[in-house]
Amino acid sequence: MENAKKQLFTELWQKLLISCGIFAGLFACLWIVEFFVPAMKGQLLAWSPAFIVGIPASILGVAYVLTITNPKNYVGFYLGVVMSTLLGIKFWLVGQYDLVFLYILLFIPFQVKSLVNWRKNTLHPSGDAGELRPRYLGYKAFAIEMISAAAIVVADFFFAKYVMHATIPTAAIICAGVTIASSFFANLLLIYQTNDAWMWWVVYSISSLVLFIIVFDPFMIVLNLAFLVVNGSAHIAWIKMTKPEDMGWATPIFGKRK
Repeated sequence: MENAKKQLFTELWQKLLISCGIFAGLFACLWIVEFFVPAMKGQLLAWSPAFIVGIPASILGVAYVLTITNPKNYVGFYLGVVMSTLLGIKFWLVGQYDLVFLYILLFIPFQVKSLVNWRKNTLHPSGDAGELRPRYLGYKAFAIEMISAAAIVVADFFFAKYVMHATIPTAAIICAGVTIASSFFANLLLIYQTNDAWMWWVVYSISSLVLFIIVFDPFMIVLNLAFLVVNGSAHIAWIKMTKPEDMGWATPIFGKRK
């Protein structure tokens, strides 16, 4: 068991090094642009407290999603908890309190629960509990989650617009609502290792990417580009592992595969 845990942490450190390399390359590119284009000075590397906190959060975030694409590697959730804490601080500093709620009060509890469940299934498998069996939810559960997601987006829009009096563009407010809704279901369903979790992670990546393009945060843009690639790849991989009888609501889309 100790050797197995050592392998998991070795994989985590490998993913962390890859993430550091990605962001080192990004930092170098942004610095070069600012150096040769004086008008961009302070535009790409804006050394505010929120920007500084966002750098390690982004590095840990990419390492986190790279690690948990392996359904046996529960240790990635340790990085997820630290990432969520840092992002909560970042958004508190810029006054985006709905996203503070997202990362502190939603992400962290779900990540801890996923850590407990995945660790149990990996180290102490019982029957089929330790064996990954990807599946989609049934039609009724899917309908409920879609209606609930729409309600979350609408509620967040009114909260941001009329309670927080957000000054960011309306498109950004909507994207923030989609980010909150998708991340809620992504984290919830990831606990149970369902395909729907990865579908929601893809939605989360797209909405977050658009959000940070609108408000222009280069490190968060790269973070969510990486999220999109990794989450999309993970979703495809899990679909390929799904048995026809486990396709659930996605059966009309993917059909009864042989």
